[in-house]
Amino acid sequence: MWLSDVDRVINASKPGWGGPPVSRRIWVTGRHLVIRWEPALITRIRELINARAVDVPWCSTWCP
Repeated sequence: MWLSDVDRVINASKPGWGGPPVSRRIWVTGRHLVIRWEPALITRIRELINARAVDVPWCSTWCP
């Protein structure tokens, strides 16, 4: 099982990745938030999940 903190890890405000992150604005509980991610990182996480090498559950305190 792989647990990862999304804020400042996947959703990094100053990423140290090789290229610029993909960025989207989302609407959550009455306000806009900016979500950023590195496409290669998400691809790698998906590859590990598809290979059944890891289980990545969603666990968040953002929403009830």
